[in-house]
Amino acid sequence: MKKFIFILLPLLALSLQAEWKDWTEKEQDLFTDYIALNLIDIHITHKTMQDFPSVVEVNPLLGTDPSLEKLILHKAITTAGLYYLLDKDSHRVRQRSLKIINGAYIGVVLHNGYVGFDIRKDF
Repeated sequence: MKKFIFILLPLLALSLQAEWKDWTEKEQDLFTDYIALNLIDIHITHKTMQDFPSVVEVNPLLGTDPSLEKLILHKAITTAGLYYLLDKDSHRVRQRSLKIINGAYIGVVLHNGYVGFDIRKDF
């Protein structure tokens, strides 16, 4: 599985560069923020599940105990899919969509961080 990820990620990165130059700097920054939020989410999820084996993942696509590789692969595929969809939108729609997506994702990351903190506090 690890070898597959190391092959897949560069391929996804190459496909992301196809129309990247056509995005505005603001859109590129917002998409980069989206990727950073995904990385934070992966870290929080993986670390909390490692530290507390009773914690389960609630995303039905990942199963209750996904490996780090599965988390990364899932994020890579969804990020590539989102990029593909956003690349077809106008600049105005793309920027608005990224703001909404990032706002919602900040909520997800804060919630997951709070859950991890709350478990550690009670432990």
